[in-house]
Amino acid sequence: MESEFGTVAGWTEEAVRALGPEHAVPAGCRGSGSEGALRWLADALAVRPGERVLDSGAGVGGPAGWLAAER
Repeated sequence: MESEFGTVAGWTEEAVRALGPEHAVPAGCRGSGSEGALRWLADALAVRPGERVLDSGAGVGGPAGWLAAER
């Protein structure tokens, strides 16, 4: 079994390095959902610029970082 920070994380790092930092999604690790899922959640919550959102998950704040950058 491969660890979370094994082969897949390496592929992601290589892709971002090749494509550029604008293709890096702060929450792009396993368990955080895809960018599409994060966009769906932000839309469902009707988050608007200037509003505050509490990310009370158990990760490192990837979804909150994505939300701050995108909204």
